[in-house]
Amino acid sequence: MKQSKYFFLLSLIAGLLYASAFPIIFSPSFPPGALIGIFIFLKNLSTFSTCKHPPDHHPLRHDLMHLLAFSLGHCIFGFYWLAHTMEVFGSLSPIVSHLLGLLFSLIILPQYLVFILAMHLITKVIDRRESSFFPLLIAFFLTILEYYTPQQFPAHLGHPWLHLHPYLPFAPIGGAPFYSFISFWLVISLITYINERKIDPLLAIIFPIFLITSLLFPLTMLNIKNIPIKENNIRFVQANIGNFLKIQSENGENDLAGRTVDSIYSELSLTNLAGEKPDLIIWPETAFPKIQSTRLQKESPYYIPKIFDHIIYTTGAEMFVGGYDRTDESNSSSFETQYNTAFFFGLDHNGTTILKDYYHKRKLIPFGETLPFGPFNKYLSDIVTNISYFAAGERYPSFSLKNEAHFISAICYEILFSSYIRDYLNSLKQGQHPHFIINLTNDSWYGKTSEPYQHLFLSKWRAMEFQMPLLRMTNTGVTSITYPDGSESERIEIYKRDILDIKLKSATNGPTPFQKYGLLNLLALFGVLILLRFFLGLFNKSLF
Repeated sequence: MKQSKYFFLLSLIAGLLYASAFPIIFSPSFPPGALIGIFIFLKNLSTFSTCKHPPDHHPLRHDLMHLLAFSLGHCIFGFYWLAHTMEVFGSLSPIVSHLLGLLFSLIILPQYLVFILAMHLITKVIDRRESSFFPLLIAFFLTILEYYTPQQFPAHLGHPWLHLHPYLPFAPIGGAPFYSFISFWLVISLITYINERKIDPLLAIIFPIFLITSLLFPLTMLNIKNIPIKENNIRFVQANIGNFLKIQSENGENDLAGRTVDSIYSELSLTNLAGEKPDLIIWPETAFPKIQSTRLQKESPYYIPKIFDHIIYTTGAEMFVGGYDRTDESNSSSFETQYNTAFFFGLDHNGTTILKDYYHKRKLIPFGETLPFGPFNKYLSDIVTNISYFAAGERYPSFSLKNEAHFISAICYEILFSSYIRDYLNSLKQGQHPHFIINLTNDSWYGKTSEPYQHLFLSKWRAMEFQMPLLRMTNTGVTSITYPDGSESERIEIYKRDILDIKLKSATNGPTPFQKYGLLNLLALFGVLILLRFFLGLFNKSLF
């Protein structure tokens, strides 16, 4: 019993180590922590265990307890900010918020729950120790589960490789899943060696090649292939509007609050115009508090707020602004009557401010902007009332600046899902491939915690996977540009009111292999590795 408690404590520590590989505001990151943590956790599972257990041992219950301990450690260290979020966003007491934060441990890593259940079914049919392909097969299986299992805040095993940028040349080919696969393969091969004293000969060949290739072919900040470069002066406006003032201005409870928000954004947008004027001014997610109607704004410029007309007329810039758009639906519960929207304003050929286009957020945050219960949401909205219940968008628009630089937008946590950005990019028409991506975000709900840094960290993968700059505009920070090599521009830190002016040079190189084929690239690699492992074992079984 004491030994069992000791191993559960190890899994708890493993969760802490896993979380340490990601940004932590009160501690330096420990990049190897994810590999070490997942090694300890998997080693404790019955699937990988060589220990003799008593007759009353229940492997499934044993594994589920280890998963709970691992998830709890990961949640305590990595997602401690959830309690603060629920306290502010859900108006809950500190005690209730912290208890619910701990309960999040039950769902934080659903991919490993699926893995444990699947392995207990599989091992009843086949003996995994008889297969020399075991490390490869399990590594690929875990990578697929990690990619496809729905998760609230995906922090995957491959993500901490970002610490090694720009030496990540496989990011545009296999994305973050490629690095998860390599990591799982390495960890499981090490466990196999410890258990059975068998070295994976293929890994011993491939891993050094992988490292050498990474060193020889780093990613570049601007990938130019004899194509024109677009230059645009970008102004980021981080107004640092507190939640209390923001909610008052949105609800119309205090007209002074609304005017204050408008004046802060207007003043920042128009400051320091003596030098080069901006080509594009960006405000963050839901920056403009008053509900708009894109339908009416498309019909007549009269419905465009005067603040945008004034800023555009003064600066000559175009504007990309987060706000709210009214749907055509109307009901007493405000269920799906608004879109979380990005508005793109500019001048027409007559010099009149117009709505050029807009983007409605499509991937809504479960339990924050919607509920994950489909057709039952409408009925539950009368019971669960502290949720926004936005309507989901349906369009994938392509935006174009005056110099024909194209860009797309993702709002808030949409940027965390490479599959979503792939779908967006692949839906665009020929000639619309973007020069950059704009991510509008409001992380103010999370307070002065690690969340804004973790959000930024995970989003950086999109810049590398799709080889285009990622412009991240937030209300309270962190605001910056991530370049295609994973490097970052100057930034505005959290809870600072400031502007950031950057001359952005960008080029469109067309879709990356990861954009075109997604995980098919990894599947092809997996197939090649299986064949190599087969022939390696066939021709020299006693090599190791």
